[in-house]
Amino acid sequence: MKRISIILSILLIASSVSFAQKKKGKKKNIDEMSFTQESHDYGTLEYGANGTYKFSFKNTSNKPLVITNVKSSCNCTAPAWSKEPIQSGKSGSITIKYNTNLPGIFNKTVQVFSSAKNSPVRLTIKGKVMPKVGSNKVLRGETPNKPTKGVSSTANKGSKDILQNRLEGGDPGNTKNIKKALYEKKMKDARKKKK
Repeated sequence: MKRISIILSILLIASSVSFAQKKKGKKKNIDEMSFTQESHDYGTLEYGANGTYKFSFKNTSNKPLVITNVKSSCNCTAPAWSKEPIQSGKSGSITIKYNTNLPGIFNKTVQVFSSAKNSPVRLTIKGKVMPKVGSNKVLRGETPNKPTKGVSSTANKGSKDILQNRLEGGDPGNTKNIKKALYEKKMKDARKKKK
């Protein structure tokens, strides 16, 4: 009797281990759309450079995968993708083109909607586009040059347009100084007109 209960216990343990392993194997197919990477940093790009990047993915499910839509967070990013179903075990890609005629720092997202269980997948691109050669614009999100030794010297040397561009560039720590420089420049111009 003791032998039978030991044998039954061993069989019960073996069957539960086998069931648990089968369950683990099924969990591997939950992420049906598996990207090699979900973000890309362009680094610094020249104005008008090629802003295209291709995100690769694999269909890890046991059925065909259909991409239903790809939505960008802005009109500055144009996504392209295959409208054909991607068969099980096959790879596909989402091509994203950023408009590099927009100087400044960017951080954009693209959402990929599909028949996969992990839909939507969020892809991210970021980087910085330099201003057009010969342009004196300060990049949005960049810190403009801080005035050296007195704000009024910057106002006297720099034009009102350059100071205004720096102000619009969005440096919160330097905004007060630039506004002060603009005001002093305006007052100096007013005094010149009175003379």
